[in-house]
Amino acid sequence: MKSQSVVVLSLLVASFLLLEGVLGGGWTEIKDLDDPLVHEIAEFAVAEHNKKANTDLVPQELVKGEMQSGGGSTTYRVTIVVRDGKVSKRFEAVVGETNKGVRTLTSFQQV
Repeated sequence: MKSQSVVVLSLLVASFLLLEGVLGGGWTEIKDLDDPLVHEIAEFAVAEHNKKANTDLVPQELVKGEMQSGGGSTTYRVTIVVRDGKVSKRFEAVVGETNKGVRTLTSFQQV
């Protein structure tokens, strides 16, 4: 009986870890940084930040992208080099997109 309990407990733990990985949505690297959608996300992030912060940052280069999906939406985390006047700066932006295509900038921080 004890060995059956250990097996059941092991299966429950393994199932939880599997579901956490699938449903919890770990970040997945976006390998094709030339994908137009990824560039749209990065440009959206800079434009939204400019509106909120009353700045005039200009996107220069998309350095890195990651995404995670779950619950009917996708979250993108992109690292962007922007120009602020004559100075280049690097930012990490997080953008959420619902399955209906509604985007929201949730974070924009210099890194």
